[in-house]
Amino acid sequence: MSRLLWIALASWWSGAASADDLYDRVEAVAAELRAPEPTRRREAVDRLADFDRDAASPLLVRALGDADAEVRARAAQALGRFRAPEAEAPLLERLGDPAAGVRARAAEALGAIGARRTSPALVRALADPEHEVRQAAVAALGHLDAQDAVPALLGRLDDETAGVRRAAIDVLARLRDPRAVVPLLGRLGDASREVRSAALEALGELGDRRAAPAMIRLLRDPTDEVRVQAVESLGQLGARAATPSLVELLEHGPDGMRARAAAALARIAAADPPDEAAIMALVQD
Repeated sequence: MSRLLWIALASWWSGAASADDLYDRVEAVAAELRAPEPTRRREAVDRLADFDRDAASPLLVRALGDADAEVRARAAQALGRFRAPEAEAPLLERLGDPAAGVRARAAEALGAIGARRTSPALVRALADPEHEVRQAAVAALGHLDAQDAVPALLGRLDDETAGVRRAAIDVLARLRDPRAVVPLLGRLGDASREVRSAALEALGELGDRRAAPAMIRLLRDPTDEVRVQAVESLGQLGARAATPSLVELLEHGPDGMRARAAAALARIAAADPPDEAAIMALVQD
């Protein structure tokens, strides 16, 4: 028998053996998914991460209907990691799951898959009684670049949970919708420093210089994080109105802030038209 024939036979045998081995392993996991103990079924879902999508997805979709909420949540999360479009409809059903963790993981998975047709359902999930689900729905709509969801996302800027407000700000900044500018200005007075900082960053990215006066006030915020972001965002905005305040920081602020003020003034000086006051401050520093 020729050497090439031996090689071809060996390759066929190896492929057949690998296919048989994969089948056996999939069957073993499928059997574990039917185990009476929830812990075994949870472990089986986790093991499916070692398989390819074609082998794992049907079993994960089946696991979405498991009696144990943790199994359902892990299955939804895994389907999101696989970005399995065939799971869109079953995941959509899980948005109505009695367990908040499952609803949240389903929303995240739909965003990861890029299931744009589920945008209306995710908008409805923004009103979920659990903040975990609302925050997941906000993030998912961001992944979908759902411009039609902007009005609903603006409503989440007043959410009772700071994490949801912050997530909504991040998504609105990514969507770059000018309707967000005025509502974001309202968040500059938020009780959460993370939300104030995120609002400043978003306003800098949106680039509406009419936001500058309100942003300037946060140069005197009680927290370093917010003051630093105010300096950076005013520079990004090219806000000429901020030049006197930034010059004061450059001349009298602490070392870290002086360097940031200089960087912001450099951006303002380079704006069109150039800001002569900012240029002079940098020359004299």
